[in-house]
Amino acid sequence: MKKFFPLWYIDIIKTENKLSQLSEKGLHMTGLSYFMGIFSFEKGENKKERYRICPARGCGGEPPKGLAAGGWEKVCGGKNYYVVKNADTNAENVPSYSKWKTYNRLSLYAAFMFFSFTLGLLLSSVTRLLDNIGTGTAAITDSDIIAHLLIFAVGLIPAARLFISNRRLAKTDTDLELKGKVIKTVPEENFLYTPKEEKQMLKDGRMMKKFPLGWFYAPDRVEEMVEKLAAEGWKFYRFNQLGTVFYFVKSEPCKLKIVVDYQNEAKDEYFLNGKDDGWKLEFTSVSRLQCFVVWSKEYEGDEAPEFYSDGETKLKHARRMAYTFGTMLTLFALMMIFSLSIMAIDFMTESMAMFVYIVLLFMLVMIECGVFASRAIGYYIRTKRIYNNKK
Repeated sequence: MKKFFPLWYIDIIKTENKLSQLSEKGLHMTGLSYFMGIFSFEKGENKKERYRICPARGCGGEPPKGLAAGGWEKVCGGKNYYVVKNADTNAENVPSYSKWKTYNRLSLYAAFMFFSFTLGLLLSSVTRLLDNIGTGTAAITDSDIIAHLLIFAVGLIPAARLFISNRRLAKTDTDLELKGKVIKTVPEENFLYTPKEEKQMLKDGRMMKKFPLGWFYAPDRVEEMVEKLAAEGWKFYRFNQLGTVFYFVKSEPCKLKIVVDYQNEAKDEYFLNGKDDGWKLEFTSVSRLQCFVVWSKEYEGDEAPEFYSDGETKLKHARRMAYTFGTMLTLFALMMIFSLSIMAIDFMTESMAMFVYIVLLFMLVMIECGVFASRAIGYYIRTKRIYNNKK
């Protein structure tokens, strides 16, 4: 027996729960056409079973051997995935959802960009319709509105489903997104002064703020800035909650090493290991798509401490940053350009002032995306140069 689950990968937990429900009804999964979404089943006795569909590049359909000890048995597999099941539905030794989290976040970002684009189309047509009603023309028809509403729905539905899936995935293991807690981007212990004291220190010149725009696209530059200011007697104090403002306090010159680390999955173990090595956590971004973590450590002597023992790990992170942000910003720019181009054409014959405004907005989007993408790529190039020089 075969069943078709369209877009089954959008909400993997929902799909796995559905497989468990079918198992209780006597339908046990035996195969999967991964890209087509066709699941194969065979009739058997009613059982409570837990299923896991796990992406694993190059696995050849074989699950890790350690899973068998936890009661997991192979169901089926392919070149880059495997499926396992467990009769113990409360088993603690569960395969990680980390790959699905990464895929989900990237898909959610793309879906959000498409949703924004469709929303722009819809608002543009509604605005023009209202203008036409006021002037007595009828350039926009009901069919245009209906078409744009349908396109808007096409953008909204996957974005909503991915958002719900993302929330479910966030509750699957022990990373910082769990247990319904609001993530503190800046640890509470980093706030040494009250808001009133900070205000007075800023007024007296004993504290200062800096606003490096888009610093996370070129983290090595901000690392140099913070370390240079520490050597000049301005020690880094804290971030604001969004990570856009740097606070410094007047102090004795010191040697401070700061590290901006880019993580796909920042789990508790990662933070515990960093603290055990003597690093102070300064900031972690809320967004799991661009999970930036900032560490600092004071030191003496001429040799600065290294967060990673090998330069290859840092190079890998820099490469991932360049690919991720370069791709995302390019897609965002193309979608915005297409949307703005349609709007500009519409307004060209109606309002020259609005046409000029749209063109300026078009140029601003191009410049902003280009600058940020080039900064991320430049960071990778500099990191690669340093890595090659140390070989």
